[in-house]
Amino acid sequence: MTTGFLTAVLDQKYTEAAKVLDAAIASCRHEDKQALATLLINRGHCHHRVQLYRKALKDYDAALEAIPQHPLALYRKGQVLAAQKKLEDARSAWEEALRACSERTDIQLVLDISAALRDPHGVKAGH
Repeated sequence: MTTGFLTAVLDQKYTEAAKVLDAAIASCRHEDKQALATLLINRGHCHHRVQLYRKALKDYDAALEAIPQHPLALYRKGQVLAAQKKLEDARSAWEEALRACSERTDIQLVLDISAALRDPHGVKAGH
């Protein structure tokens, strides 16, 4: 999976990358919640990049079922909602994401969430 996935992402072939992730999700042990959430978040990001917003939201919600209060899933969900012009819902997702952060959260994610809350119109997919 790694080579095909990385090549597709680096070539910005997000539909192809999502297909690789489909297979990875299907073969993922569902008791491995962290791995499942990461795969779902990555596929959601691919869907977002090709403007398949409903599929992206479905993946982020599934990731949140695996790991409730996952900061990255909440942040990315907010990105999709902002792209759909649902700014109140996006703000709610980002506020929840910020509350879910801790000292173990990637610092760049904390900064990105904070920036989204300050300027929801400046949020782009993948940032």
